[in-house]
Amino acid sequence: QFLYVDDCCECLYLLSKKYDIIDKTREYHVTSFQWNSIRQIADIISKNFNNIPVDGTQKKDMIQRNINTEPNTNVLSFWSPKTDIESGVKMVIEKMS
Repeated sequence: QFLYVDDCCECLYLLSKKYDIIDKTREYHVTSFQWNSIRQIADIISKNFNNIPVDGTQKKDMIQRNINTEPNTNVLSFWSPKTDIESGVKMVIEKMS
């Protein structure tokens, strides 16, 4: 799950401001709450570079073995991400250019 840096910073800032009042027995996962594959990200990047070809692979995930641990949603009671993945990738490319 990819998260745009400004969204991440905003959430961490809000967590720090609420530190004295949040329930510290709960976890607060900072994420986009959206699953994206590396291939999907590569395709989004490709679109921003005149649809350059993206070569894929048939290799399987040998590190995490396709295990997706769902994040808890506790943080959504006071924050939610604002930047979708396509917009975030585009903004990163623009900032790097």
